Amino acid sequence: MTTTTELTISLSTTIWCSIKPILKIYLIILSGYFLGKKQVLNNNTIKDLSSMIIYFLLPCLIFNKIITNITINELKQITIILLSSLILYTGSLIYGIILNLICFVPSNFFGGFLVVCMFQSVSDFPIAYIQTLADKSDADNNYLIFNEIQADKGIAYICIFMAILTFMMFNFGGYKLIELDFKNNQGKKTTDIEQLDKNSSNNAQKLTITIKVAKTIKHFFFNFLHPVSISLIISFIFALVPYLRGLFVYDPSLNIKNAPDKNPPLNFLVDFSAYVGSSQVPLGLTLLGATLSKLKIKNLDKKFLLTCIIMTIIKLVIMPIIGIAWVKKLVQLNWIMTNTDEKVLAFVIILGFGLPSFTAQVYLTALYSHKIKITQEGQNKIEIESQDGQCNKISTYDIDSNNSFQMDCLAVCLLIEYPVLFISMPSIVTYTLKMVLLL
Repeated sequence: MTTTTELTISLSTTIWCSIKPILKIYLIILSGYFLGKKQVLNNNTIKDLSSMIIYFLLPCLIFNKIITNITINELKQITIILLSSLILYTGSLIYGIILNLICFVPSNFFGGFLVVCMFQSVSDFPIAYIQTLADKSDADNNYLIFNEIQADKGIAYICIFMAILTFMMFNFGGYKLIELDFKNNQGKKTTDIEQLDKNSSNNAQKLTITIKVAKTIKHFFFNFLHPVSISLIISFIFALVPYLRGLFVYDPSLNIKNAPDKNPPLNFLVDFSAYVGSSQVPLGLTLLGATLSKLKIKNLDKKFLLTCIIMTIIKLVIMPIIGIAWVKKLVQLNWIMTNTDEKVLAFVIILGFGLPSFTAQVYLTALYSHKIKITQEGQNKIEIESQDGQCNKISTYDIDSNNSFQMDCLAVCLLIEYPVLFISMPSIVTYTLKMVLLL
């Protein structure tokens, strides 16, 4: 680890560097909003593109960032990020539950609201900030804040945060909270579902504890078959085993025969994943804008708007203060040395405490909202696809409101967050650079 030369920058430069990434991100979101209003991105298109992101683009992005930036030498940093994530997610879960208890949250958005509180968009925003702060600042090619090595390390640390979020969301069943809302919705809005599933419910109550435990274990391991989880596991195996990593990324300490282009033999997979994965961030933000364009606030209780405002203040104002206090404690304990390349680790951790809600929740909500299909059999009926692939038919169900309600609730949360984010994020970055990193 090398000690870096401290570079003092003006306050105006710091503020501009803090705002510039937000401007780029908001331009993409506004473009998606315009395309959504013009019906270029309609509901079906959003659903299909969401599937493509989850099953193709996001796994490629994870593979590329982890395999190129994570090594076995990052164990200390990984441990610090794990502890930081524990504090972040535990605190977020606690205030999410408290808000559900003392504030108004629609019963069929209980799980979705917890996901809004708990999980952050740990890829788009921090990567944009790291890349912007690593730009050349003048004609002498001096770096603005972070040099190229520090920027690469910063992206690597972001990937670790992304890995933790992915495990919690997909492998440990965080997405089930979103699914729970649609199950509750089906149970409340159908008049004859209780009679239809009476026998199956009685049979379910007769399951023994052993069978239930076995089923839980089965679902836990089944979640590892998700493309995102598979990509994550494979990437970490290759990244943490030096010889395997050397097949993808050049390592002068390894004696591995290169391909004719002087690159490692499997480097073409890194190029492929980088080329494909790079489209995930702008496409995801575009879909976010398109989703916001379909918001219908008139369908929601005004008391829920107040809940969202309180949630936003906690998420984007109070949680970053906790993150700053945590990083200062780490610096005091000499776990993080801000006069070395580890200063980017401190920056990434604080940034992680001030991020908006998980963007991929938009894709997951869109996927679940389209699992209900209309069939024409004399009168309109609905087929609800169960996990075993079978369909239960339920009559007289308003599919339009079912498809839009959870998305509207989520969009309200995001719509309130992003104007606040435009002020909170630059403020956090400016304070961190000046008062924590002492630049």
